[in-house]
Amino acid sequence: MWKLLFNREGIVVRAAEVTGLLGTLRLVWERPFPESLPWILLLLDYLFIRFCDLYPWYPRFETPAGFRDRQVGIRVHFRKALVPTSFILSVAAATDLIGPGWFSSIGAIFANLCMLVVVSVNLILIRFHLRDHSPLPVNYFSHNKYLEAGDAPSGN
Repeated sequence: MWKLLFNREGIVVRAAEVTGLLGTLRLVWERPFPESLPWILLLLDYLFIRFCDLYPWYPRFETPAGFRDRQVGIRVHFRKALVPTSFILSVAAATDLIGPGWFSSIGAIFANLCMLVVVSVNLILIRFHLRDHSPLPVNYFSHNKYLEAGDAPSGN
């Protein structure tokens, strides 16, 4: 059951993302400017998180068998961040269907606060990524590449 709901490439997450995006775009389009500001900010948060996922953070490289390019380094976090983003976006857009306009605006403000956490973590990871000038390959230690190279640390 959990795998169905939280699978990054699953149909439930994709459907939540599409319905949330369409609902948010509709609310941005239909409402006048001051009232649509929380929805515009929510849309900008989503676009930034989506950009982080789509941007090629590493040059193309040979990966070990079973690993795709999106499953290494900070790209793993950016891919995983789409799951809560999709659900936050769809729940926020659904608040417009539940109650009056002020209720959906409160829902959008709360969604913006939740998205702010994801955006902040993405910005921190991007800052660390840009400051890293190590010549080691991506995931050198976490994929045990140092053991394959014969550079295993001594146990002293």
